[in-house]
Amino acid sequence: MANLSMAELLQQAPARLAPMAGLTNVPFRQVAVRCGSGFTTNEEIDADALHRGNLTAMGMARSDASLGVVAMQLLGCTTETLVPAARHLVEAGADIVDLNMGCPVTKIVRQGKGAALMRDLPSTARVLSALRRELGDVPFTIKIRGGWDDGETNAVEVARMAEDVGVDAITVHPRSRSQQFGGQAPWEIIRDVVEAVSIPVTGNGDVRSLEDAERMRAETGCVDVMIGRGALGRPWVFDPAYERLVEEALRKAKLIGDDGPTPYLAHVLLDFPFTWALNRLERLDSVLRARTLVATQARHPVYLDCLASYHVSGVVTSTDEPALLSGVYAAATAQRTYQWRSGLTYMELRVTRLLLRGLDTRELATALSIATKTVNAHISNVLCKTGAENRAQLIAQLIDGSDADG
Repeated sequence: MANLSMAELLQQAPARLAPMAGLTNVPFRQVAVRCGSGFTTNEEIDADALHRGNLTAMGMARSDASLGVVAMQLLGCTTETLVPAARHLVEAGADIVDLNMGCPVTKIVRQGKGAALMRDLPSTARVLSALRRELGDVPFTIKIRGGWDDGETNAVEVARMAEDVGVDAITVHPRSRSQQFGGQAPWEIIRDVVEAVSIPVTGNGDVRSLEDAERMRAETGCVDVMIGRGALGRPWVFDPAYERLVEEALRKAKLIGDDGPTPYLAHVLLDFPFTWALNRLERLDSVLRARTLVATQARHPVYLDCLASYHVSGVVTSTDEPALLSGVYAAATAQRTYQWRSGLTYMELRVTRLLLRGLDTRELATALSIATKTVNAHISNVLCKTGAENRAQLIAQLIDGSDADG
């Protein structure tokens, strides 16, 4: 970190890529950094799994010199596993250690992890104090939510407690845990935290461009901004010059009017800039390129049907094509980077895409070569995860194509 303070480091770029489980692998972060992102944070690593020596967790806890400064994020709730896990990350090359106190996923909070840490401040203070002692001079940060629900908005109290125990910086996603990623992010909560503490605060939520990031900084006083889901499918969001280049190219091709892009143009927007971004990663082998290709497109269902055909010729040479296709398959299955928005599984995504084509249950079962009972189970899961009450509402949501937020 070249002896930079956290405040100085955060001021180096207006925006940086947010950590996202199953998405922000090393190749994707390399793309984001080359597109202008500030320092990045790896996807969350479960401290329990790391403490047990789980191979997946151990693999995620590796540094990469090409990324420059690297923050590594832990997920956990007890000192018994978090402290040795933090020690492992530092030994593995982490420049900064971050604790996830904002994950809203039900299976995570049921274990007392993620956003659940915001509910019992005395216990959490003991955990943070233990991590602070273990990390010594290594910067220690946390990422929090606005609170548990609308009746329990305690981001300011959590931030003050964190500052008191020696946390170096805080990232605030102002939605409550119960909001998940729905509704509008109340940026005023970020402003309240900024005004309540003297350590640097990073803002996050509903940021889809550098213009949004600058507006968040102006309105809240945060030092910098994390862009999460707003960067999926758009890793060049950190590069305003390139965004203008894309817009100019589309305008010349008469694909964009004076009022901005036409609806549902996301798949057109992707090809030209993403090929550029991916081709800058000369050192990556075909499988890593493929995984990056899948990860950066995970936001838009329309991208998922064209991964293995629409972009292959523009991304790699014909001799690499078999390896790339193998990588796409590996990424879509084993790596789970096909998950979209609400954590849909690969099969649920296939069901969703076919639903968009208007197929009924029997036709879906035939197309997928599975039982109608299994199809109905997948549809129920999709409805539950996306918050839709019925198929019609789900399809309306998908066609609407609401933008992801950070």
